[in-house]
Amino acid sequence: METVRCSIREMVEFISRSGHIITEISANNRAVEGTRIHQLIQKQQGESYHAEVALNYEFEYEGFLYVLQGRMDGLIILEDEVCIDEIKSVTYPLDDLDLEHVNQRHFHQLMCYAYIYCVQNDLKEIDCQLTYYDVNNKDQKILKEHFLFDQIELIFSSIIGQYHAFVKLYYDFKQIRDQSLETLAFPYDQYRNGQQEMMNAVYYTIKNKQKLFIHAATGLGKTLGTVFPALRALHHGHTNKIMYLTAKAITRTVAKETLSHLEKNGLILRTVVITAKDQMCFLEERHCHPDYCPYAKNHYDRVNQAMLDIMAHANTYDKENIQEFALKHEVCPFEFSLDLFLFSDFSILDYNYAFDPRVNLQRAFYPESKLTMLVDEAHNLVDRSREMYSKALFHSHIRQVKTLMSDRSKNAYKALIALDEAMLQLKNDLVDRPYIVDYQPPLEIAKRVEGFLWAMQKYLSENGEQEQEILDLYFECVAFMKIFELYRESYVTYAIDDGDVMLKIYCMDPSSLLNDYYSQAQAVIFFSATLLPIQYFYRILGGKKDDFKLYYDSPFDSQNRLVLVGNDVQAKYRQRIYSYDKICQYISELAKGKTGNYLIFFSSYEYLNQVYQRFIPNDEVYVYKQEGQMSLEDKNIFLDHFKTVKDRSQVFFTVLGGMFSEGIDFKGEQLIGTIIVGVGLPQLGLERNLIKSYFEKDGYDYAYKYPGMNKVLQAAGRVIRTNQDRGVILLLDERYASNEYTKMFPREWKHLQKTSVDHISKQLETFWNSENKQ
Repeated sequence: METVRCSIREMVEFISRSGHIITEISANNRAVEGTRIHQLIQKQQGESYHAEVALNYEFEYEGFLYVLQGRMDGLIILEDEVCIDEIKSVTYPLDDLDLEHVNQRHFHQLMCYAYIYCVQNDLKEIDCQLTYYDVNNKDQKILKEHFLFDQIELIFSSIIGQYHAFVKLYYDFKQIRDQSLETLAFPYDQYRNGQQEMMNAVYYTIKNKQKLFIHAATGLGKTLGTVFPALRALHHGHTNKIMYLTAKAITRTVAKETLSHLEKNGLILRTVVITAKDQMCFLEERHCHPDYCPYAKNHYDRVNQAMLDIMAHANTYDKENIQEFALKHEVCPFEFSLDLFLFSDFSILDYNYAFDPRVNLQRAFYPESKLTMLVDEAHNLVDRSREMYSKALFHSHIRQVKTLMSDRSKNAYKALIALDEAMLQLKNDLVDRPYIVDYQPPLEIAKRVEGFLWAMQKYLSENGEQEQEILDLYFECVAFMKIFELYRESYVTYAIDDGDVMLKIYCMDPSSLLNDYYSQAQAVIFFSATLLPIQYFYRILGGKKDDFKLYYDSPFDSQNRLVLVGNDVQAKYRQRIYSYDKICQYISELAKGKTGNYLIFFSSYEYLNQVYQRFIPNDEVYVYKQEGQMSLEDKNIFLDHFKTVKDRSQVFFTVLGGMFSEGIDFKGEQLIGTIIVGVGLPQLGLERNLIKSYFEKDGYDYAYKYPGMNKVLQAAGRVIRTNQDRGVILLLDERYASNEYTKMFPREWKHLQKTSVDHISKQLETFWNSENKQ
């Protein structure tokens, strides 16, 4: 008999939802305020009032064992009366509210509590009340009614029956899924070097509830090497849900293709691909309000039927499939996809949905899920998580909305004046200095932001839709307060004035915040082809002493890769003016060595343009240049040039760390060489210097050197993508020849050679001639 464990509140909120999608207008501290209101109301009651009464109820239903858990806000026991109390804080007037017009989720939650209490205490009748509190007007209203057990039982049975339809669909499919996993074989005749060892490590990490950091060079088969053992762990019950987390759309495609390949070999799995809201929306301009969007209007009345329909007809829920069924049932495709996540075994989605406190899928983090996170291209999570856990406010935006609100809301306008004054004070303080840094949370600003939020919450709940500028500031402030609540030792507050005063709460070290999410998961697997130095990523991504680190060399023949260091180039900022002509010579020599396509990476557009101007005109090669702003069409045109090898070499000038240095596969003859000019150090700046100070003795490495080297490794990794590829990696900067940098090189670069403009042609000739001898 299958056991279904469920929170009463979650079950009711899923089954009893109805009405429109409306962008939620609620302050960041609403949950905290709601708890405070609950406690306040509970304390006002007499001795007969028992607060926070836990309920646990087990029962059989159509061959399943249900285990329901909940907590009643209040239980009132008098000599001749028992009453269940459910407290709800709301933001709307209570004058016309009665039991026939309350939110069905509130009422059904109360009925479930009443049913369980009656069954466990053999009661034939009971009183039930909903206690509402309007947080805006400080009003309170109690809606109380006497119920017979038969009435309550009817409602409870209806809720369970509706929920069971989804449960049965899920478990019927689970049987089919488990049969497919039982017979699923590795889809290739043999493993790549190190791949089987990696798969075993992933499996036992999930089984043992740990974290694993994997540096595995391109070609090892990391996606399959993590997905396949995770599926084995799913089959054996060590995990119930797998999240494949990515930083870019291209890696989501790779994960989806890997699953498709396994499905051709017999895998049956429910998979959902979560796509960004703007990309899913049917409207030309997204506006999530029932007055503007027919798919937001009454969405919740139709979405459960849409889910039953798609689950009965499909197992893979990607953008196209979700939109097809969303259109059929007239529901919002994005919100539809989030609901499908609940009933999927495997999800492919962006980092944000796991780690960003402003948008993460809270429904993923509950104990029964035994969630496994597979974090692809994990080197990207460092800067992405800093971005997730930081937030800024801009003075110009506050002043703009203050003007708009001057004749609309006295309280909101007054709150904005206070916030404007605080930002003006910062502006004055910044007159004689470039920035202000404080290692304490901005308490006074936060207090004023909170005042604005409460005023706006009341105003927006009464007046509905507003100009986008007003809504944008409101939600910016909601996000600011959410990050403010996270403030800890790893944070700093700073202000600058670059023509517009900015106050920012900045996260220097995201490790403890990330660990807050890891702790709710069964296991977390980090993997990347550039997780070097691995100790750096282990520290910054929240590794602990019981977690494991693995390093796998490239499975490709080292003779297919020529790594050269041109240590006669000085690429430091103050010296680079003397390097332009020499770099042009290097590019020419590389392009003459063999006709093909070559990528040239520079640390900045300024550096790129200086060399480009000297290299052009050039009749010996075709030359293309990355522009600062390139549309998707421009990018595709640029990449189309790589698809053919022409009568002479093609040279592509690009920026290190840009759109062409990561996440693109140039296989075979599409790319046979790259030059990386400089060591990729991030631009000097306040935030980087704050990181440097925070990490003390490791500060420079963590703030500048390691992030720069990671960009270099990513760019170098574009050259050799398969076992048949051959190519040249040329590093131009004298710093690469120092032990400080060579110790950061991957082990497969052990045959690295030093070169110069005068000697490179001979080295290239030897390398390309060896190709003909193989």
